[in-house]
Amino acid sequence: MKDGIAMDLDRDKSYLYISSNEEFLEKGEEKLKKSIDGLQRADPKTEHKVIELIETERLQGEQGLGAIFG
Repeated sequence: MKDGIAMDLDRDKSYLYISSNEEFLEKGEEKLKKSIDGLQRADPKTEHKVIELIETERLQGEQGLGAIFG
């Protein structure tokens, strides 16, 4: 989960990235919508940006650990 302001997106929103197969995602999305008021899936452009930023951050973290323990 990342705050929108940290990704140059809507400062009043937080973004949750779930990496899973489509079947799990559909079921999970239904359950989350029942539990979290106002939850909605981002538009495709925003979704792509969030995924790209989180994946880039993850890869940089892995490279940093590799340099430490290398």
